[in-house]
Amino acid sequence: MPPSADDTPLLGRLDTPAPTSEQVHEHQVVRDLIAQALAAQSARRHQLEQADGDPALVARVTATQHRLAQALQTLDPADEQQVARWRQECVDLLRETSR
Repeated sequence: MPPSADDTPLLGRLDTPAPTSEQVHEHQVVRDLIAQALAAQSARRHQLEQADGDPALVARVTATQHRLAQALQTLDPADEQQVARWRQECVDLLRETSR
């Protein structure tokens, strides 16, 4: 006898609890850092392109821009490790571009 529709789990159903207010706040802080790092990378890319900079460096900056843009879309406030990794990466990128 096939299971009833009520017994069949839904695809993509998440049983994870909603993020806490602290997680939501940290998520927003990291999203802001990602946006700042993305702006800094955009400025750096423009500067490199104007100065006919090393194509490999331009490609690396461009790849970083793509990763940052994707992170803005996919950052999960409930994934504390992911949020912490992006926080650290953005801080490092911002320090690097301010030198």
